[in-house]
Amino acid sequence: MVEQIGAQSDAFGERIDVYDVHVTVNKDGTLHVIENIQYNFAALERHGIRRWIPLRLNEGEKQYEIALSNVHVAMDNGVKVPVKIATSDGVAELKIGDPKRVITGKHTYEIRYTIGGGMRYSDVRDELYWNAVGQQWEVPILSAVVSVTYPSSVDGTKINTKCFTGVSGSIEEQCKIYKNNGRIDFESNRVLNPQEGLTIAVGLPPGSVDKLLPKEYIPFNKTPLGKLLISLGIVLGSVLAVCWYIVYPIWIVVRWFIHGRDPDVGIDPTAHFNGPMVNAKISFSCRNRGAY
Repeated sequence: MVEQIGAQSDAFGERIDVYDVHVTVNKDGTLHVIENIQYNFAALERHGIRRWIPLRLNEGEKQYEIALSNVHVAMDNGVKVPVKIATSDGVAELKIGDPKRVITGKHTYEIRYTIGGGMRYSDVRDELYWNAVGQQWEVPILSAVVSVTYPSSVDGTKINTKCFTGVSGSIEEQCKIYKNNGRIDFESNRVLNPQEGLTIAVGLPPGSVDKLLPKEYIPFNKTPLGKLLISLGIVLGSVLAVCWYIVYPIWIVVRWFIHGRDPDVGIDPTAHFNGPMVNAKISFSCRNRGAY
């Protein structure tokens, strides 16, 4: 794969040469993730990179939120780099880099973080289903590798694995899987184009790790307070509509009958007309009204 990267890299501009992810499944149900991203800016000048981490899981009609913590970012042999984290609509955005400094060429980023509630549980397996290389990248990824380490107490012969490549929702399986003692490696068979990723699935025997369940996500409009505010808004809107379209027109008509007609003063109206002035001198003043 290294030889292929060297041959292909010259054909791309800005790119990720190697995306290497290591996930450790801890006995307490947490995940410790280390991402090593060899980013090549080529000749472009950039402040850094952005990494998006999905924090919301879909399970049927319900949604669950996983916890992101202990985020640490280093660059080029351990040098700390500024990072700003913003969460919106179930996705954490890591803005990595110094806004006062531009860089170019090749740089390696190491992103470390902990995930709570990232495992899925059923009667038949404890499953890690993880979008290890997200689909938000806008540059090609020449090599994508993911390794998963699980607790030593787990029987490796009873582990089921799967991997998927491509855009979000893809069922393409252009990836290889290697099983070693206590570790499983996944590798993409091809270059990942912009907005393509690598998702891995590891099914451990049930009870392999503790149950650390994610928190159910309830949209604001489905919370008691949200429902109350929506109900009040509907009532208020209905009242305003009745006042505007029914009460106000009736009030206008009634007011016209009471106050709007001219009073009868008992005198016939008389028109007064002043004729034109004879021999009057008329002068005209011509001014430009469009400018001053």
